[in-house]
Amino acid sequence: MKKFLIAAGALIWLAHVSTAQEATSAAASPAASPAPSATGTPGTETTEQVVVTSQELDISREAIVPSLGATRYTVGPDRLDSQAQGENAPFNQTLLRFPGVAQDSFSQLHVRGEHANLQYRIDDVLLPESIPGFGQELETRFADSVSLITGALPAQFGFRNTGVVDIHTKNGALFQQGEASLYVGSFDTIKESLEYGGVLERLSLFVTESYLHDGIGIENPTRSSDPIHDDTDQYKVFGYLSYIFDPTSRLTLLFSGNHSDFQIPNTPGLTPAFTLGTKSTFDSAKLDENQTEDSAYEILTYQKHVGDFGFQASVFNRYSAVLFRPDDVGDLIFNGVASRVDRSILSNGIEFDSSYKLNDQHTIRGGFIFTEQYANVDTVTLVFPVDEGST
Repeated sequence: MKKFLIAAGALIWLAHVSTAQEATSAAASPAASPAPSATGTPGTETTEQVVVTSQELDISREAIVPSLGATRYTVGPDRLDSQAQGENAPFNQTLLRFPGVAQDSFSQLHVRGEHANLQYRIDDVLLPESIPGFGQELETRFADSVSLITGALPAQFGFRNTGVVDIHTKNGALFQQGEASLYVGSFDTIKESLEYGGVLERLSLFVTESYLHDGIGIENPTRSSDPIHDDTDQYKVFGYLSYIFDPTSRLTLLFSGNHSDFQIPNTPGLTPAFTLGTKSTFDSAKLDENQTEDSAYEILTYQKHVGDFGFQASVFNRYSAVLFRPDDVGDLIFNGVASRVDRSILSNGIEFDSSYKLNDQHTIRGGFIFTEQYANVDTVTLVFPVDEGST
């Protein structure tokens, strides 16, 4: 059985904001970024100029999409490094540091008691919806800072309104080095990761990859300290590329890929409920159910700041897929049905945000977002034959 769904949505927002504090911050930002020294060598002068320009554009981007009127909690690079497991901590564990955030046994987040209804933004660009699974597409490792925005959200956030998870990524200007790490723990846990960042004239880049093997991929359903059939293997890659055309504009590309394999954990000692042919017994500890999850996204953003006017325009694409493979014989004996489910969703869209400073007390902001989604569900189900005439 196949099901297809195509959906499109759009949001247009306009906000007229009056804030003297913001004007003060905006006026102070140029002074915080000194011009490069004329006495340095040509190579040193070029590198210094790129770093300063990047910082000024980051400040300008924050003025385009602020969190006015909302409550914002932020975890910076120092706290990300000092938390338990450091950058190797799962992204959900990082979010649990924020007040009002809880997690259930399926790794689904709850903010202030509400299930899901969160939106994720990377460098102030909305990340489209994906199919939820056991794995986590986002990683703590590529984040320079993570913020949770709750309360009375400004108009530009729209859609999911329980909270906004705002991630600002590392880039070559902030991370000019190479790094390799190996994380080892109990239950056959091993995680390797590589990071590299740097600046080449006007180009800034940052890339990271990681591989994780864990003996507890999903919560253990038994009291045993040795889970049965619960391994996971996860591969992730993330990249950031930014090219600065001049001190007022830049083009940024973000890309990410993720592949995860999960074994569905078993509970021994279950009693069979059905007979398949002549087979009426089955060891529930030997069931072989598995789930594969794939996801990827690309975001291309152009940012421009001229005088009192600034804007950010983005195009994005996201693919997400989850494939569940049953144990045909075992599932029929225990459940009477064995279903192979293959779900996928492809999202595309554009986003535009802008701001214009009228004077020291007034700023006009506006923008729009348009998304189109194509969803596919393919199910193959095995059941027992039904005799003619039965109801």
